[in-house]
Amino acid sequence: MNLYVMERLHGAAYGACCIDPSPMRLEHYAPVAYRMVFSEQCAPLSIMLRDYASGIIELAAHYRCLPTEVDLGACRPPYKSQPVQLTVSQALLDDVATKAGGDEIKRSCTGGISEFADEIKHRVSSFSSVALTSQMPHTQSEMNERFDTEVIAPYPDRQEIVDAISALQFNPFRFLLRPFEILEELDELDELEEAEGVDAVEEFEEVEGVEAVEEFEELEAHDHSEELQQLEKRLVDLLDVDEKRRFTDEFRWCIVRSEKYPRTLEGVDMEAAKRWVAKRAYDFGWTEERFPSDSSHRHSYSRERPLCERIGAKYEWLALDELLCRLADSNWLSEARVDGTRDYRSSIDLGFHRDIDPTVLQGLSDAGSDSVDISPIVLEEISEDCLQQWPFKLDPSLGMRSLVGRTDKAGEKWLVLYEHQLYIENEPLNYFDAFVPLSHAGEDVNSVNWSNTIVFGTASVNLFNGSFYIKTFSKFSNGANRAQIRVRVRSSEPYFNLLVDGQKVTLFLRTSMPTIDARNKFFEIQPSTLYSGFAIG
Repeated sequence: MNLYVMERLHGAAYGACCIDPSPMRLEHYAPVAYRMVFSEQCAPLSIMLRDYASGIIELAAHYRCLPTEVDLGACRPPYKSQPVQLTVSQALLDDVATKAGGDEIKRSCTGGISEFADEIKHRVSSFSSVALTSQMPHTQSEMNERFDTEVIAPYPDRQEIVDAISALQFNPFRFLLRPFEILEELDELDELEEAEGVDAVEEFEEVEGVEAVEEFEELEAHDHSEELQQLEKRLVDLLDVDEKRRFTDEFRWCIVRSEKYPRTLEGVDMEAAKRWVAKRAYDFGWTEERFPSDSSHRHSYSRERPLCERIGAKYEWLALDELLCRLADSNWLSEARVDGTRDYRSSIDLGFHRDIDPTVLQGLSDAGSDSVDISPIVLEEISEDCLQQWPFKLDPSLGMRSLVGRTDKAGEKWLVLYEHQLYIENEPLNYFDAFVPLSHAGEDVNSVNWSNTIVFGTASVNLFNGSFYIKTFSKFSNGANRAQIRVRVRSSEPYFNLLVDGQKVTLFLRTSMPTIDARNKFFEIQPSTLYSGFAIG
């Protein structure tokens, strides 16, 4: 069967299971996905087909209704495809394109400004050149963290020196927190100084005060190289021979910072990968004689997506999918600053390769079981003759201050590093309003809006009579009653096996007002919405 068709069928099936993960459906779908995708020696070379099929099977395992005929281990990566050999030369590719009668696939995959060449780059760059058969490599940032944990943190005198080094290092983001008007005023004063000989620093001091001038001058003159060298020498003198070797390899870049981020793992040869994809696309059978009208029409302007995909483009995607499968089965991922080095687990590791994501489908609407709620994206209608003016209708610089910083309800100022729109039950909320620390309840359990916010706090896990009980450390009052908040997790619930007696978790609750039990010992809560649960670790 065509891999395109199999991929879309399994994507639809995975979506159906996400919407309705009933045992009857999962017990029927999981064996089919297993037989079609994972039962053979090598899984099909389609990264999304593997992804959707494993999603169905993992859902069945999660809800404890996975049929015994399904080998769960065989459904998890890495799979057993042959490692890829990126040995296609430019001369060989040119010869293949000439024999096929057209170079459109070659130009699409290897051209400098080709969209598909970018698609290859964005996905293949997720992998390193290090094989899974080799020991897991460590990235520069991982080695830095390990050195800090093992060599610096246990020794107060070493930690004191490292803290002093950090305090001297220039942080360009600090100055961004100053009001935008001051930055504009500095630019204007600099221009005035050049034109009229006015001392800009004196003018700025009159307006903003001595402290602001000192801060600005400190930011401009941030060369502490001599002091950093002295601190580095003091630190090295405290290390033994092996620690000194590790310091040079793992930690010194933190002190002698350059403009570039430290070296990462060596990646896959990108140009060789592009040539491989192009050659493999031709191998699927494209020729000018067989597909004489297979043109991209790239020189014609249209805002519409083509109704029919070019055959050559389909072959390019199949070839890229095969390359990604072979890399996922044989190579370590390249560095991700949050996760570090690891092996491939799902298509989410490849950025936005999962173009249809069944896991974000909403629940069934009230209109009936045959319809699904849709949240359409509404864009402003712009006529063709106004397109050139449209990008300049709004001036984003007017809101620059709010983009850089935020002030919470307590008056604390925060620097924005990442920003995401939060929706809870289809209502847009900000994180300060949506999440309420359990500590804000004080001693009164009624002081928190349990049904309209997500209340969170630390808790402990205790095993008793075959059930886990997650209990808050603090006690809360309700009239004359004073007790901890407790959540029971029975052995029949799917996340029971995730818990361990004595561990600490973070509890998230969005539910009705807690009620005291019959013995007045605990406020009992059973998580009853999609926004309740616990985080381990």
